Amino acid sequence: MPRVKKKLDLESEDWIGGSKWRKEIEDTIQETQSLKERCRQNAVAMWHPEGPPRDPNVARHLVREACLAPWRFRMELVKGGGMLETPPLGKGVTLWWGKIKPPAWKSRLPLPLLRDMTTLQTTKQIQSYTRGCRLVAARLNRAGDQVNQKMRALMKQRESSDRVLSIVRRGILINQQCKKLRSYRPPSEKVPDQVDELLEKERQLLLNLKKKLEQDLGISESVVKDLAKCRSSLESCCQQRLLVVEFLNKCLEDVLGTARRKSWLYLSRAPTPWAEINATPPPSPVGTYTPECAVALEMARQLYSKAHDVLRQLVRNQALVQSQQEATFKKVNQNLAQKMEETMFLKELLNVSSGLMRGTINRNERFKRDLERTQGIVQGPATVNYLEIREKLTRPMVRVYQRHVGTQLPEATRLGQASQCLDKFLTHTNQDLVELHAAQKNLKSCMRDKQLGYNVDYATLRLRQHQNHRHMTYEAAQRLVQD
Repeated sequence: MPRVKKKLDLESEDWIGGSKWRKEIEDTIQETQSLKERCRQNAVAMWHPEGPPRDPNVARHLVREACLAPWRFRMELVKGGGMLETPPLGKGVTLWWGKIKPPAWKSRLPLPLLRDMTTLQTTKQIQSYTRGCRLVAARLNRAGDQVNQKMRALMKQRESSDRVLSIVRRGILINQQCKKLRSYRPPSEKVPDQVDELLEKERQLLLNLKKKLEQDLGISESVVKDLAKCRSSLESCCQQRLLVVEFLNKCLEDVLGTARRKSWLYLSRAPTPWAEINATPPPSPVGTYTPECAVALEMARQLYSKAHDVLRQLVRNQALVQSQQEATFKKVNQNLAQKMEETMFLKELLNVSSGLMRGTINRNERFKRDLERTQGIVQGPATVNYLEIREKLTRPMVRVYQRHVGTQLPEATRLGQASQCLDKFLTHTNQDLVELHAAQKNLKSCMRDKQLGYNVDYATLRLRQHQNHRHMTYEAAQRLVQD
């Protein structure tokens, strides 16, 4: 008969061997099972991270369902009554047949392709850093170009403002020459007039305009120096960023076109919604956008806006200075021309008066000669040549008549009275002639003064028109004054 094998239990009492021997076997078996379980867990843990410890009070199938819940597809209701199943987000292999997407497992062991993978990651990191440096360098280059353009525009405007300042200084010099030239007028023509007032107002206006332009040029000079310093720092930072882009052969302008960083491409760009989408990266000492680059760009942005304001102020003040100076110059010239017309009109009036004065003097001289002739006739003969004149008081008829007593004739008295009257009129005529000659001399002097005043005003007007020509410089005007 075959022997029937008896099934034994470790805890039964049918064992023949000793308990110590059996205990050793049990320990060996348990150690083997624990070692196998630990090796299995370690092998599994090499491919995915260890999960949270399982709660012994929760059933195994509930733990499994809780673990699989995030892996299952999401059900969304679509317009029209249908259902749309979408896998969960994240990395991993999507199992469409099971409607599940477990997370990607990660190996904790270095795989055979570790070296290639590390090389690829290093290459990607280097390429990313190099592209970032190239983008920052392109941005710095663009900022440097914009700063350079603004500086050139400011320097060009400074040259224009300097020319206007030279014109203003030349106007001050012309004003001084006009005042000095008008001081050579005769004393009668030095009566203060509107031309003198306008010349003084023009001088004060030109001094104020000169001060304003000098202040603007001083401010613009400091801004140009700051822009030059900022341009040098931008170029230095750009060259420093370009040290690592030797293997990238793309143009910097194309980099700016494809970077889609509209928020920090242009210094003059106004804030736009792109600034929130493509914000400027934070500066990092070991990154592509270093603090030095950030400081240089921020300085460039501030100086660009400041230079823009200074440029607008220069243009506005230059136009204001030119308009005010031209208006004042034209007004002074018009008053000078009007003063010359008034002088010539007064000279013509004096000429007419002088002509009338000459006629009056001639008439008075003829009257004086007639009086002298009449006086000679009334007084009688003055020499023996006139003895035959019958009006002599000792003529024979008068002597015969005066032989009787009381026979006096009034002829002598009347002749004496007539002689006195003629002497009186002759004296008045002489006085009138003296006054007429003095008046005639005064008229000639006034006419000469008017002519001199007209000549001085004409020379002043010619001087202003000649030295205010656009080809006349301040240095040339100074040489003319010195000569």
